[in-house]
Amino acid sequence: MKYLKKNKSFFPPFKIILFAIIVSTISFINRDNLYRSLVTINLGSIYVEYLNSKAELINSFNRNSIKTVSISMSSNNYVRMQTERAKMVSNYISSGDLWTGNNQYFKVKVLDDSIKTKGEIRLFGMNPDHYRNSNAHSFRIKFDGKTGHGSRKFNYLNPRSRDFITDPLLNIIYSKISKGIKINYDLNRVILNKENYGLLLKEDFFDKYFIFIIIYLEKKNILKKFISNKEQYSKLKEAIKHNE
Repeated sequence: MKYLKKNKSFFPPFKIILFAIIVSTISFINRDNLYRSLVTINLGSIYVEYLNSKAELINSFNRNSIKTVSISMSSNNYVRMQTERAKMVSNYISSGDLWTGNNQYFKVKVLDDSIKTKGEIRLFGMNPDHYRNSNAHSFRIKFDGKTGHGSRKFNYLNPRSRDFITDPLLNIIYSKISKGIKINYDLNRVILNKENYGLLLKEDFFDKYFIFIIIYLEKKNILKKFISNKEQYSKLKEAIKHNE
């Protein structure tokens, strides 16, 4: 008895074609969201991690000494901060808008140069490069005013988060050409709740404390020792008079 063999079809079943059409349509409609998620957030994070590993390898090979800053906070607050970060990422993926919401401060302990200090930490940054990576995001620390850094604030951010440190370079150029105030940057290896955040820039925060330091130096008559340019010195004196 002969059995009839079914002819093999060179075309996929109708259900597979329909599924492919639906997926393609949804992907096309949400192409901007997919691009922001895959390229800006995920691939961007992977690329930053690659650059950080490369920098660590080069520094190790050249035996460069880099200071390590250890920061600790409660597990609950760490989760809450990461939830805020995830909300910032979701906002960018879904709308493409920069972050303009408020971020909460959380208590932290900081070990910097064997000096233990306390303060508060919060996320900062409008662009996704500041918050796309869960263990390399930007943050700001406000110290409690007791020991170490006094009441100062510092930003910690990835050196590549601003198109290969464009802002620091512009600040240096501004300082050289226009004799403006230069914001200091220091490269630190940051450990936050035992997570290695890699190499981050410690950036001076331009606040009232920074102005108060200038006022103090002027009143002690030692500001001229730090500022040799007469034009810049005159501008600072005018700023001091305005802020006194």
